[in-house]
Amino acid sequence: MLEHFHISQAFRVLREYNFIQGLDKKKNLEFREMSIKLILATDMMFHFTHSKELKQLVDLETEIIINNEDNTDTQTSIN
Repeated sequence: MLEHFHISQAFRVLREYNFIQGLDKKKNLEFREMSIKLILATDMMFHFTHSKELKQLVDLETEIIINNEDNTDTQTSIN
């Protein structure tokens, strides 16, 4: 898995250039966990799952916007 290699290389470079040196232990752990999640999310094995979830979110948001516009139109007609 290239993602594991990318994680190890990313943290090697971060340590080499003292990028994460100023973080306290808690922030360092949070940064590390988020970085690992972001890199692992690039695994193409999950591409279609991520694409499907994103499409569902966009569809839901679109539906909410349309419903809000319909409600605004109805309220305007009443007034």
